[in-house]
Amino acid sequence: MNHVAVVPVLVGPLQVLLTILPGLLLGLAVALLGFFRPRSMWNAAKLLWRQKIPIAGLIAVGAALAWAGARLAPVPAANEREIAAADWPMARGDIARSGSVLGGGSAVGPDWGGLVWSHRSGSEAFFASPAIVGNRVYVTSARLGAFNESGEIYCFDADSGAVVWKTAPPGYRATFSSPVVSGDRLVVGEGLHLTRDSRVVCVDVSEKSAGRIVWTFRTNSHVECTPVIAQDRVVVGAGDDGYYCLSLAEDPAAPGRPRVLWHLPGEKYPDAETSLAVHEGKVYAGLGMGGGALCVIDLQSGGELARQAMPYPVFSPPSIAGGRLYLGMGNGDYVKSAETLRAQESTRLSEAGAKPDEIAAAMEKLKTAGEVRCIDTATMKTLWRFTLPETVMGAVSVAADSVYFGCRDGSVYRVGLDGQPLGSWNTRAAMVTSLALTEKHVYAMNSAGMLFGLDRHTLRPEWEFRAGSEPLFISSPVAARGHVYVGTQVDGFLCAGQAGAGAGAGEKIALWGGAGGGAGPMLEVGE
Repeated sequence: MNHVAVVPVLVGPLQVLLTILPGLLLGLAVALLGFFRPRSMWNAAKLLWRQKIPIAGLIAVGAALAWAGARLAPVPAANEREIAAADWPMARGDIARSGSVLGGGSAVGPDWGGLVWSHRSGSEAFFASPAIVGNRVYVTSARLGAFNESGEIYCFDADSGAVVWKTAPPGYRATFSSPVVSGDRLVVGEGLHLTRDSRVVCVDVSEKSAGRIVWTFRTNSHVECTPVIAQDRVVVGAGDDGYYCLSLAEDPAAPGRPRVLWHLPGEKYPDAETSLAVHEGKVYAGLGMGGGALCVIDLQSGGELARQAMPYPVFSPPSIAGGRLYLGMGNGDYVKSAETLRAQESTRLSEAGAKPDEIAAAMEKLKTAGEVRCIDTATMKTLWRFTLPETVMGAVSVAADSVYFGCRDGSVYRVGLDGQPLGSWNTRAAMVTSLALTEKHVYAMNSAGMLFGLDRHTLRPEWEFRAGSEPLFISSPVAARGHVYVGTQVDGFLCAGQAGAGAGAGEKIALWGGAGGGAGPMLEVGE
């Protein structure tokens, strides 16, 4: 039987190359040795000396061009700091998790895409979500290396993209935690999931001392959680080290440190990394892998007031509005889908000698599924459940008449306050981030790096913008000042979109139905 193959076609040329390769390497070695002989180096030096004037001229021209390029390149300038009407004391800015700042004449957000400015330095990634106060954007960065990783805390001018300041305590690691701001204090965590001794960091953001590290507090695990500042206290989850409540002010008896007001151990509160909610003196905390619960904790004492088991791990920060709490959950995380986690757990159990029925029970528990739940905050009773095909990692954003959220199945959902579906739109790639909500728009970032501007009521796409092409896209967008701000892993920190920069009144714009378009009909956007 004759066998057809491609590789044997290379055998003839490859044999010839292998035959002459030793001679080529020997010739190269002889040439290098000859160059480094004293006489050869002397001849080369004399040649360079004879051509010293042209060479000096070329060096001078190159230096002049480099100097001119550095001086003539546009350098963004920072504007004077604005006095903000509101702080950013928790994840997504407020307890309704709107992810937007609607003051300062920017109530509608951008209605057209496009890049406004970007910042990237070397291999810097931005996994965290920004906090925006006035015309200042605060966000953490991450530099990942084979032998070292590091991060910084940035303050950008929201309009120009200028770096107002950047800071970090010594040895600050690559960070996912997002900053929160109250008055002149910024608080943020440190580290990624495998960091074992992450810190909580407090920074002075006042004009006089901007960027000064006020205090740091070291935990025994990672601090991916976004803290909450409430009543001059900082409440934060520290992964396997449970929850901490710290004083916002520096401890007078221990300069450079806060006071620990209470600590709840990780043994009782496993996987404490979900961003928290503080409302009416109570802390609402969702537990992730190994926890699968919603806990209610007294802010002053740290005593547990209630605990309600959930069918899945909780990574969605609780949202509260009108006496109701909204919570997303499901199997899967920011990086791995439920299918991947199931396969890994099945392999682990098999290698550990687990019985088939034990493996089957574990696989059922890790099935691909998700849910959004509405709970009465007074009674802690579940009012309704909205089942989903995959997990909800981001926050549920609450509006006056409905709630919005993204799902790992790639869709943005709108659900009524009674739990009834009002619409959805598929972005064609998984979503693990929170949405940004304004009066007229919903802004969503998917795992393919596409940023979408959707009509808030119909969820029809009005514009899309490719923020990046390489993962990870786990930074959630924030809408403010007529723009959308979001981080990427490879393409830096971005400001995109323009308010009032789209089509004129009555003009219709043809858009693809989703990222990549497809064979279906195009959408007509406009009145």
